[in-house]
Amino acid sequence: MTRFCRTACFSEWLKANLKDTKAELNAVRAANDVLHADMSSLQARKDELQTTVNNAHRVIEQGTQCPVCNDTYKDPVVECGHTLCLRCATNWFATAYNALRTEVQGDIPALVPPVHPAQMEGWPRRLIHAVEHFDADTVRPKFTCPVCRGAILRAPVRNYAIAYIVSLATSTEQFGPSQRRRACEKLMDKFFRDTPSL
Repeated sequence: MTRFCRTACFSEWLKANLKDTKAELNAVRAANDVLHADMSSLQARKDELQTTVNNAHRVIEQGTQCPVCNDTYKDPVVECGHTLCLRCATNWFATAYNALRTEVQGDIPALVPPVHPAQMEGWPRRLIHAVEHFDADTVRPKFTCPVCRGAILRAPVRNYAIAYIVSLATSTEQFGPSQRRRACEKLMDKFFRDTPSL
């Protein structure tokens, strides 16, 4: 009988433990369901945020695209208000420069910006005459903006705001000088002689 009593006691203990285990299992299942619902909600939020990030990235890419080469700006420069890659601007100006050079069959002096009459107030007459005469006799390439075709009279300047945005968007090097940039700047110096930047 002792054996029977032990078996009966053990059976009761197992039933009680089974009841507790079932209750714990049900609690774990309920918690698991809540976690799955939370996970689904978080996944939906993550997908929503990823879509927002992708859309923002697309907008940034479109806003930082050179109208000449259709690539993300590289060393963005601006003179008339439209931004171009330095290399694209250099190539664009080189085409106009070389066309005129072929036409006149020789070298062309660097472009000296025209002087507005208001800037000459108070200048000696001899200097005013020299500037007017120089401008009249100087053969100038017709440098224009490839976007608006507006006249470009000064060397384009670096657009630091766009360069910074591009560096953030593309996670490339900061806008320090490179060999390619220096080569383009030398050509710009040939096109525009020490012109004051806007």
